[in-house]
Amino acid sequence: MHKPNLELILMPSMACNLACRYCYVLDKHSDVMDIELAKSAIRQVVAANDAAVPTRVYWHGAEPLMAGMRFYRDICEWTRAEYGLDAIQHSIQTNGLLLNDEWYDFFIENHVTTGISLDGPPDLHNRWRVTRNGRGTFDLVFEKIMAARQKKLYFDVLCVVTRPTLDQADELWDFFWQHKIDFGFEPVVPENEWMAQELGLDARAYGEFAIHLFDRWFFQPERRLRMVAPLHHVLKAIL
Repeated sequence: MHKPNLELILMPSMACNLACRYCYVLDKHSDVMDIELAKSAIRQVVAANDAAVPTRVYWHGAEPLMAGMRFYRDICEWTRAEYGLDAIQHSIQTNGLLLNDEWYDFFIENHVTTGISLDGPPDLHNRWRVTRNGRGTFDLVFEKIMAARQKKLYFDVLCVVTRPTLDQADELWDFFWQHKIDFGFEPVVPENEWMAQELGLDARAYGEFAIHLFDRWFFQPERRLRMVAPLHHVLKAIL
């Protein structure tokens, strides 16, 4: 049986311009990954993979855009020269606040798959995804999403499910459906006792929530739901 290619997740920066209340990166600092370290990691994974299948590199955070445009330009220029345009498929997951025309154009030019973090309608998103002074960020992020659409950048949204989300499954679905936004969702991972008590999910309740959204998704002509974690990752590992 063919061995599946390894996928690489890199965190180029531990800094962030938000103070999300459920963040799993508890020790944030401004250091940026040495670009030679990133290249070395990519080389090792590519060497282990089937060259006929693209190697996927996921840029994650904290907030990966804090590494700066120059970092990603250098990486994409290097991977293109070393392996070709699409032999390395770059994906980035961002909170969206730093997005602008330069980033949109760069992602389009370099075929970077873009994910933006949005936890649903304002009352859900603003509860947890806040600035350092505690202000909700829904309006700021949604403005960037609409700008990305205007630029014709394809993106999807990643939604973190917390305990309050479980009672608003239909509101969540209707929000993304109404705005024609493709989305995936994953459960919050508590990093301390406070998160576990306030946000943590019962496995059965999360399963029922996921089944409900699956049922909403399955019978729609436009299937906005793209990924359910951890089921998505479990099935990929099995396959």
